[in-house]
Amino acid sequence: MSSNNRHSQITGVYRQEKWIPGKIAKTSVYDKPSDQLTPDLALLRQFDLSWEYGPCINSTRLERWDRANKLGLNPPKTIREIILKHLGDSNYTECVWSKYAGLK
Repeated sequence: MSSNNRHSQITGVYRQEKWIPGKIAKTSVYDKPSDQLTPDLALLRQFDLSWEYGPCINSTRLERWDRANKLGLNPPKTIREIILKHLGDSNYTECVWSKYAGLK
């Protein structure tokens, strides 16, 4: 197998994005370290990263909270209150993994 053919096989599997000088990368509130988030967003991030409430991929935070509650996993009520207070803001309703389309 030639080196060029092997390179095309490997790179064909992964999504590629060219770096363009001066282009601003897409960012979200979750690109910040947790100590720079609001207290509510920091709590939501902890909720996303806690596996004791089940998987969070392919569901909203509220769906995950409801599922965990229905299964008797006792998710914190403050999490639900925070989500309901900010229903129109995807930073509060979508889990930290939602921007990674390949995980869905």
